[in-house]
Amino acid sequence: MFKAALLCLTLLFTLPAYAGQTVVLVHGYLGDGSQWRYSGISPSLHYSGWQAGGHLWPYGTQLYPPMQSDADFHYTVSLFSEAPLMLQAQQLASYLAMLQQRHPENEMVLVGHSAGGVVARLTMVLQPNFPIQGLITIATPHLGTELAYTGLAIA
Repeated sequence: MFKAALLCLTLLFTLPAYAGQTVVLVHGYLGDGSQWRYSGISPSLHYSGWQAGGHLWPYGTQLYPPMQSDADFHYTVSLFSEAPLMLQAQQLASYLAMLQQRHPENEMVLVGHSAGGVVARLTMVLQPNFPIQGLITIATPHLGTELAYTGLAIA
């Protein structure tokens, strides 16, 4: 995962910046937003100049005061990862709406790991008006998984 994360960071730094950018890190199945910090991704972004904006989760938010309003920010989110994808996408959309109000001039980049990439992509499809500049997925099963195919066959 670390090599994929480094590739992800490289892609973030090559995206053209117009005003500022808001990167939203979406975890995978049975995970939470803290995994981005423990894996070293969130600290790497911070040390590379991306301000840590905070963490959003279903029971509240922990937002840090911005040191610079026109800067690049990164946020981690926690979703109910065992909930249906549509519910997770709605939850992510509410987080994105909050971040859009907080940084109205910034474009968003979604980074999703595993099932988080599927949720991020679904959110982009359901909410096409968000100013999302890009989607980066890491180890995301865009074509499904063997377990899902087995469950479909059983059903």
